[in-house]
Amino acid sequence: MFHESCLEKWLMHGKGKSTCPLCRSVVISENVFEKHMKVEDERSRNNAFEEELAILLLSTLKGSRFC
Repeated sequence: MFHESCLEKWLMHGKGKSTCPLCRSVVISENVFEKHMKVEDERSRNNAFEEELAILLLSTLKGSRFC
């Protein structure tokens, strides 16, 4: 009935008070939303750390004679 990307925008627009686009009932409680955002933030920080580590390792390997 709804495009997935449109529905995702609708649910995230409420900043923790997401409602059903048809009946306007609360779909995601504020508590669940906050937990989700915390996990996403941690995941983002971990990815940045992993990328920096990979760049550091690759730059170290470039200078070695084993590559």
